[in-house]
Amino acid sequence: MGFVEKMIVGKVLAALIASHGSVVVDSERGYDPEAPRFTDAAEALKEADKFDECHFFVGGSYEESYDSWVYVIYGNGNGGWDVISDYTTDLEPILKPINDWIDKEGD
Repeated sequence: MGFVEKMIVGKVLAALIASHGSVVVDSERGYDPEAPRFTDAAEALKEADKFDECHFFVGGSYEESYDSWVYVIYGNGNGGWDVISDYTTDLEPILKPINDWIDKEGD
């Protein structure tokens, strides 16, 4: 994970934890029942740094299916500014400040 990607992913994780209380970091697209849940963004970032791509899940559980997610891909292009690949639309209000910052700084 490059410097820009680390900044963005750290902001995303902090925002998700602030809004939902915890986040699951999963490299198996939600199919890992033992994927760890974090309440600390720095610890979640360390876990996310182990993979080339992963999902961040909030709300719900593995058993009941997660409510919302963000999908990140490291090395996705544009010097790391395109690390956020996709997310559920209900997270737009939470991610909007981060996306606005990316639009401003990533040009």
